[in-house]
Amino acid sequence: MRKLTPLLQVLIISFLCGCTAPDKKTKIPQNADLFETGNVHAVLTHERIKEASSLVASNRNPGLFWTHNDSGDSPRLFLINLQGDVVLEVALQGPAHIDWEDLSIDGSDLYIADTGDNNAVRSAVQIYKITEPQWDSLKIRDTVSVYQVMNLQYANGRRDVEALMIDPGNHALIMVTKREVNCEIYTFPFQENTTPLKLQPIGSLPMTLFNGGDIHLGTGEILLKNYTHIYYWKAGTESAAQRMKAGPDASIPYIEEPQGEAIAWTPTGFITLSELSKSKEQKFYTYLRKMPTSSGSPSTH
Repeated sequence: MRKLTPLLQVLIISFLCGCTAPDKKTKIPQNADLFETGNVHAVLTHERIKEASSLVASNRNPGLFWTHNDSGDSPRLFLINLQGDVVLEVALQGPAHIDWEDLSIDGSDLYIADTGDNNAVRSAVQIYKITEPQWDSLKIRDTVSVYQVMNLQYANGRRDVEALMIDPGNHALIMVTKREVNCEIYTFPFQENTTPLKLQPIGSLPMTLFNGGDIHLGTGEILLKNYTHIYYWKAGTESAAQRMKAGPDASIPYIEEPQGEAIAWTPTGFITLSELSKSKEQKFYTYLRKMPTSSGSPSTH
């Protein structure tokens, strides 16, 4: 998206939250017992990545992460390590790059959300599905020309979406809108099409400006962020979308980043990556999971 200053983000959030009817779910307790305080692990300085708008852990390349630039770039992905190095650049032949906003992964399938729509002008948005490329140390560039595309519309009007996730339990995709006072939740299976599928929201959250999320492939825990908060849902027996509808279990202490729009689970916790278009200070923040207490896992309340 283009681009809100940190001060303007806070003012918008404050205004929109003030317009929301009182709701107990808006008072999400903060839990500092789940994860350590975020620390800067590295700075991503590569000139090809100017506005890192997403982040997801690679399945086929353990320890590495996929990201891409926001709108204005060619259709390409970058495989990066936690030292901030680009190890592989992948050009996609065929897909458009109107406003790529998030990534999600399921097995060997990598999903790209071309769902940004700042000014509500797009009659349809797209999700692309490719087989995740595999990197070897002799290859620094690759090309993907085989892909599937799913076209989407929203039954209740055009929406700007920057958060795409996938439920590892039922393999359904989940999207959360950005600009509504109560951001809407959509869930659906991926299906290649030419006629756009019209989506109905299954529920909403009494927060706004969501810009990234991830679901833990092992536990099903959910992370969803906006510019000022990270919200957390613990594991459960219901689908991720149903748990999300009920509201977060906690918020996590978050070091606010300038234009922070990327979040991803790691084997030891999670990481975030800021998106700065006019600075090279795109920082990896690592949040390590705290060890369980003697009575079990840390409480979420």
